[in-house]
Amino acid sequence: MTARDDTGPIVVGIDGSTASIDAALWAINEAVHRGVPLRLVSATNVLAARVAEPTRSPELTCAHTALRTASAAITATGKPVAVQTSVCWGPPANALIAESHSATTVCVASVGMGVIARAILGSTAAAVADRAHCPVAVIRPSTGTDAGNWVAAGIDGWNTGDRTVEFALAEARLRRATLVIVGLGCNGFGVNDAGRTYSRSRIWAERSPDIELETAVTSGGLADFLADEHAELSRRHPPAELASNIPLAVIGSEDVTELPRLIGPHDGGLLTHARCAAMVVR
Repeated sequence: MTARDDTGPIVVGIDGSTASIDAALWAINEAVHRGVPLRLVSATNVLAARVAEPTRSPELTCAHTALRTASAAITATGKPVAVQTSVCWGPPANALIAESHSATTVCVASVGMGVIARAILGSTAAAVADRAHCPVAVIRPSTGTDAGNWVAAGIDGWNTGDRTVEFALAEARLRRATLVIVGLGCNGFGVNDAGRTYSRSRIWAERSPDIELETAVTSGGLADFLADEHAELSRRHPPAELASNIPLAVIGSEDVTELPRLIGPHDGGLLTHARCAAMVVR
């Protein structure tokens, strides 16, 4: 993972959907907290060379309309954030990946990740999560049953989760949320165990006394743990004023295949999912 650059804008992909506006609203506090602009990017999904009159094309009109609608929703919050807008020709994934070179974070909306990730999440979110050059936040629309004010990160026995926890600490501080550190693979057959997990967790708690920190262990992975424990975590840590009401799981880019189980479909689906927003860090 690379060091985080907090000087670039928070970039949000806007496509005219309610889900993308939710992603923009989620990103406001990220931008305000870091003192950087909120940059809204809408792509035409068609190349200018293939349009007879680019300046009059319906694709360009739709992109501008989507940006105006999202900008109005942000302004209506009354929060002091500088908003930039940009229209790009071509596929939205390409535009957002290009923006990621200079962004602090790229935010994209999910359309509901199910078993077939790219079909249900959407090819844009899947491609950006895979190939961006900065952290990527994949935001699912919040529902009353999903609401909670907590951030979760998993650690294994190899110290590979340290950078992920650093990101998760920053996100918990931003949201005034509880951070749940989950020891993964504590099954008696691997290199991780409960004692090692609690020992590492105590070190982070001592370094960040301003953050409420919980520790848990599981024999499996983070997505399965959160799918089982989501309701209990949200009961203990309900949404708070001035905080996000969408729980957040922070994972490393090597775990991007966990996204379908973390995000889950918006309509419930047949399988149990964690029903979180997710941040993929690099």
